[in-house]
Amino acid sequence: MRVIYRVLFASLLLVALFGRMAMAEETTDKKPEVEVRFFYLMCNDVAAMRGFYTDLLGMSETNYYNEPEMGWLCYAFGDIEFMFFRAENALPVPDKYAS
Repeated sequence: MRVIYRVLFASLLLVALFGRMAMAEETTDKKPEVEVRFFYLMCNDVAAMRGFYTDLLGMSETNYYNEPEMGWLCYAFGDIEFMFFRAENALPVPDKYAS
C-alpha cells in the first residue's frame, strides 16, 4: 500500500514540476517556467512534528493523518504545500546540529 502512495506522490510531483514546462512554447530565447507547488519531508514521528509546527509555532495545518499504517501532516503557504510523511523505517536523528 505504501508503495502505491509513493508512486502516486512521485507522479504528482513530476507533473507539478515539469507539466508546465512541457506545455510552454519551445523557443530558444526563453527559459522554461518552473513552478514549485509543494515540498515534502520524511520524519519519524508525525505527532511530534505536529506538536512543534502547530502547537508551538502556531501554524495552521491543512491535513493530518496518524494511523499505524501511514501518517502525514500538511501546511499551506499561499500556493505552496509543505508536507511531512512518516518514514517506513526509522530515520537516523542527526546530532550535529541538535545540541
